[in-house]
Amino acid sequence: MNSEFYEGARPAGPLATFDGAKTRVQHPYHDGIALVGDAAANDPYGGQGLGMTWRDVRGLRDQWLATENWEDAGHAYAAEHDRHARATHLGNPWYTRLYLETGPDADARRQRALPLVAQNPTRQPDTIFSGPDVPLDEEVRRRFFAED
Repeated sequence: MNSEFYEGARPAGPLATFDGAKTRVQHPYHDGIALVGDAAANDPYGGQGLGMTWRDVRGLRDQWLATENWEDAGHAYAAEHDRHARATHLGNPWYTRLYLETGPDADARRQRALPLVAQNPTRQPDTIFSGPDVPLDEEVRRRFFAED
């Protein structure tokens, strides 16, 4: 790298930072204000933030079009948002546990599960691409981790 490129460079700032804490609102609608996307459910996994935002916007629009009572529409949107956010936050940590955890237990888990996932990719719940409508229950979790 040529250090001459940086001669005379001065920092510009300040820059914004965010702690990235896993925080969620209890109900993303209150008093005529609806939160969508990351504002409604912080910490999406695997680059899902924009997809979750579009899903929220579409859901809020659909609820507004379904009724003239915007208060009811807002609460109906929030209930649907909570359903799909819950599925995303429930299923996606399984990926972390299988693919990113380290240590002997994690290595054993991968040795057991990954060959079976390679043989049959449907053992892996597709929450990242298919969204929150895929089944996520104990049977699905056990199958993913080859505990079945």
